[in-house]
Amino acid sequence: MSRTAIVVVFLISLLLVAGGGFLVGNAMLVPSQDISGVAESILDEAKQRVPEPTLPPKPGGREEKVTVPVTRTIQVPKIEMKGNGIFRTPQVVMTTQTITESVEQVKIVDASPAEIASWDAKVKSIRDDYGRKLDAEIKKISQEEKLKNMRETAAIIKDMINTAIIPLLAALAGLVGALITLRNAFRSSPPVPNTPDSAH
Repeated sequence: MSRTAIVVVFLISLLLVAGGGFLVGNAMLVPSQDISGVAESILDEAKQRVPEPTLPPKPGGREEKVTVPVTRTIQVPKIEMKGNGIFRTPQVVMTTQTITESVEQVKIVDASPAEIASWDAKVKSIRDDYGRKLDAEIKKISQEEKLKNMRETAAIIKDMINTAIIPLLAALAGLVGALITLRNAFRSSPPVPNTPDSAH
């Protein structure tokens, strides 16, 4: 192989490595995952799975609707790129989001204090139990979302390996081979041109 051809092969190897580096760079630029609204969707799903409790029969008197603020802390999974420099990999992290919602409740008025106190105590016990069940379901759904994100993360890593890292390693191997060939070509003396023998 002539020196010119060796140089051309070397330049092509450089281009391949550059292309592989570009692929790796693109693969590492996983867009930031938008988790706005995820906590609300987890809470809505939990409410569908845990039905509202049935309240005890109301005592005499008149009822009024009141709204009470209820705050819930929800763990939301998120895929983030972790690591330093080019060696960054996607990982699933849990972020804490707080939701405060206005919950409508029934308040009894114009009944005897004893009846109101008794009914309020029963309702509180039922609502506390409902809150515990809802929180447990929220945690369960959060774990389901985490597992789903972990599967997505595994797919991202597999895609990074197949589309970026393997081509880059192959290009680097070709570059090393081209460097060795280039070095050997320029170390050896150029071939002596064949000249016709003028002696008869």
